[in-house]
Formats: sequence, structure tokens, C-alpha cells
Amino acid sequence: SAGHEVQQGARRCASGGRGPASATDCWTPASTRTRLLERVQQEPAAQARLAHLSQGRGDPARAEALYRAVLGRAPHNAVALVNLGVILGSRGRLAEAIELWRRALAANPCLEEAAQNLITALRAQKNDTAAAVVQQARSFCDFGAQ
Repeated sequence: SAGHEVQQGARRCASGGRGPASATDCWTPASTRTRLLERVQQEPAAQARLAHLSQGRGDPARAEALYRAVLGRAPHNAVALVNLGVILGSRGRLAEAIELWRRALAANPCLEEAAQNLITALRAQKNDTAAAVVQQARSFCDFGAQ
């Protein structure tokens, strides 16, 4: 029975993995925690949170890698697009940042941070016409209610 197999497996784990199962088959609290953490870290939402924490702790390289991983699985994740744009913009990669903010607004037209970052970047490039278009589009969103 399944219960009998669990008991046998527990005995093998307790005896250091001797027997048909190896020690790597044993689920200790530490290995369970590690396996769960590895699985959770593969989820886009968890990766985005880890990226945000890395960004806040002054590790933009790790944050960039994590945001790119999120976008590899969820290419329309507006928050990841905005935050990766912030990182790239701060590194002088303004053209890439602008493209990310445009993609973020395509995914979520009322995302205030994306709109504001895009307007600021376009004005810095002396592209006042495009900035005015984004500003006009912003007027359709009620940012005060968010």
C-alpha cells in the first residue's frame, strides 16, 4: 500500500538513504523548503518581486536579469516593462527604455509611471510632439482614482 511505501521511504531516509531509494529522494524540511523556493522563483510574479527587491537594494544587474526572465515568460507584464525601463534609462540606454515604456502602455494604457517616464524621456530627446500625444492619451485615465 501507499502508506507502507511511505513508511519504508521514511526508514530509508532515517538510515541515511541505504536501500532502494537514495538520500536525494528524502524530503527533509530543509530540502522541501529549497525545492519550494526554487519552484516559486520560477513564477513570473515571484521573479518580479525579487527583481523589485534587488533594484531597491542597489543591485540593478540582478534586477535587470530577473525582469528579463519575467518578460521571457510574461512579455506583456507592464510592471516589469516599466521597471526594466527605469533601470535601462538610468544606465543611459534611453532608446531601449522608451520602447519598454511604450510596450507597458500598450499592455496597460493607464499605467501612470509608464506614461510619466515616457513623457519625460521624449521631452529629454526634444520630441515634444510625441510627448504631447502621450500627455493627451493620459488625459483619458483618471490617475487620481488609482
